[in-house]
Parts: sequence; structure tokens; C-alpha cells
Amino acid sequence: MLVIYLKLQQEEIDELNYALQQCKEDREEEIICLKNQSESQTKEIEELRDRLIKSEERLTEIAENSEKIATALRLQNSNLNEKYHDMTTQFEVEREEKITALLRNAEISQSEEILKKELRIERDEISELQEENNNLKVEITELKNKLNDFECSAQKKEDHSIENDALKKELCEKNQVVRNLTQRLSDVKKEFQSNGKIPATIPVQSMNVSKKPSSDSGIVVMDDVNFSYLKHPPPPCRCHITRGRFGFWLLRPVKSKLEDGFYDYLLYTL
Repeated sequence: MLVIYLKLQQEEIDELNYALQQCKEDREEEIICLKNQSESQTKEIEELRDRLIKSEERLTEIAENSEKIATALRLQNSNLNEKYHDMTTQFEVEREEKITALLRNAEISQSEEILKKELRIERDEISELQEENNNLKVEITELKNKLNDFECSAQKKEDHSIENDALKKELCEKNQVVRNLTQRLSDVKKEFQSNGKIPATIPVQSMNVSKKPSSDSGIVVMDDVNFSYLKHPPPPCRCHITRGRFGFWLLRPVKSKLEDGFYDYLLYTL
């Protein structure tokens, strides 16, 4: 590339040198013509000098004219030299400006290629970023869907937790009722023992309530509560219970120790 550029510069320099040479030749021809004219005028002056004998005034006039012509020629020659010098200087300046312009054009072309390359790279980066942005949008959509599913699941779990809390509260209340019933049954046993109605070996078992609520309903499971002693009383009392209304008389001494609901339940089991 540089060799071609230098070759082009050399060709332009050769063309300019040729033009300068032509200009010099033209100016030399003009100078030769002027010299020839000067010689012819000199001859004329010589002829005039020959004629000075005839006319001094005419000779003086011719001499003056000749001096004026010589001065004009010298001035013209000086002007031509100045013009030649100015043209040479201008030619050098124009040549340097042209070389500078060519170098600047080369730099601009190189910069343009670099900018095009950078533009292609930036376009590729933009395409990659757009693709990555689209992928991120898809991932965000998937994450939003998962978040919605998680929120729904969390809401369901919260609902189940609230339901479980309600069931636990209900279970605690029923456990408290069972404990109260157990305490009352223990008091009944002590009352019977103090009155000598039943032996001290009546089994009063603790009531164990299952703390696991059923997954199918909100009913508390109480399979471990032992109510068998209510349906199967001990032998000393069985005769009174099996006689129907005599069971009522059996429970009358402890009626004041029982609440109405539990008293009615015992009557129902007779």
C-alpha cells in the first residue's frame, strides 16, 4: 500500500517537473524572442546612430526611446523572474498540500475501516445482549410463574395451618373436658368408697386422647378413652343397675357432685 502510494506520488512529481520544464522552455523562448528583439533594436539603434549625423535631435529621441525600452525590458524581465519564483513557491506549497491531503485521506480511510470493524463488533454485542435479554425475560416469566405457584401453595399451607390451629384449639378444649371428666370420675370413686358402695379396686384409668386430627375431617379421634367401666360396672353394683330404675337410686347419693350433662350421660348408660 505504501509502495503504491509512493509510486503515485513520484508520478505526480514527474508530471509537475515536466510541467515546470515546459514552463521554463516557454519562458526561454520568450527570453530568446526578447533577446532577438533587443538585438534587432540594437541594430536599429546602430542605424540610428549612423543617422545621428543627420539629426542630433532625432538621435536623442531615439536614444531616449531606446533607454525606456531597455528599462521596460529590464522591469519585465524582473517581473518575469518574480513570477517564476512565485510560481515555483506556489507549486511547492501545492505539492506539499496535496501530499498532506493524500496522507490525510489515507488516515481517514484507515480510521473508517477501524470504525466499521468496531461497528460490526458493537452490532454483534447488541445482538448478543438482545438474545440474553430475551432469555432473561423468559427466565423472569418462569420465576414469576413459580412465585405465583409458591404463593398459592403458601396460601394453601397457611389455610391448612389456620385449620390445624383451630383443630388443635378444639382438641385442647376437648382434652380439658376429658380431664375434668376424669377428675369428676375420681371424685365419684372416692365418694363411692367413702360410702362403702364399691370396692377400692375399681379401675379408674386415665383418658388418653389422640392429639392427631383426622386428615379427612375436623372430628377429634378419642379411640383411647376408656369408657368401658361405665358400660360394664363392677359386680357389687351390677345387680342394682340391671334392675332398671334401681340404677337411678344408685346415682342419687353422688348427684350433687356431678354436672347435669355428665349425670344425664350416666343415666343414659344405664
